[in-house]
Amino acid sequence: MKKLTSQTTAPEGYIKKETMWLVMLVALASFKKAVSINPDHPTARFNSGIVLLYDMKDRDAAIQTWKELVQLHPDAKAPNGQLVSEIIDEVKEP
Repeated sequence: MKKLTSQTTAPEGYIKKETMWLVMLVALASFKKAVSINPDHPTARFNSGIVLLYDMKDRDAAIQTWKELVQLHPDAKAPNGQLVSEIIDEVKEP
């Protein structure tokens, strides 16, 4: 019988779930630091919402983050040109 061993490295192209969470938390901390240095930093606020919504699956926190952005910049837009206020409406639960 072959001895079972634990795999110490992930297969090529695979990132462990714990590593991804760490990367997301570091990203959020970086965005928060940018906002603490410059409270008017629209890119950091927008990207925080992206990480919260799509990576951390926290719709409410993403919406709150984007609402704060829209309060500071009513005409804030995503990189594709869509108004952030429209994105908020789209991601709200029906």
